[in-house]
Amino acid sequence: MIRKESEAKKRRAIFGTKPTSLYFSLDPNKPYPNPKLYFYPGYQAPNDEAIAQGIDNWLKKWSWYDGGKSLEQMVSNVFDYRKLDEKPGIFTFLGVGRKKSEEDSGLPLQVYVTPELYEIPRL
Repeated sequence: MIRKESEAKKRRAIFGTKPTSLYFSLDPNKPYPNPKLYFYPGYQAPNDEAIAQGIDNWLKKWSWYDGGKSLEQMVSNVFDYRKLDEKPGIFTFLGVGRKKSEEDSGLPLQVYVTPELYEIPRL
């Protein structure tokens, strides 16, 4: 007899297809933990170019853009072994979370990138 899958197992299976990390940093001087959320943008975006452009637009929208090079330009200059519009993979995680300081109530954005070391061997 085949057992029916529980709702909890179905939820866990869905989370397995969308790598997301939620954690809480604890501070003995604070009454509440600081939540932080990280997610992999490659499951939603067609390529790294779209991710970089989305982050650039977000930074401009919230007046965090300093007028220098865009994130898209900086990432394409550093990761020059392929074009950003080929596929996702350079941007590994985007993170948002409250700062520990009570004076700063904003939500900082953290961007994690990788050179895809194991994707295609390069010499």
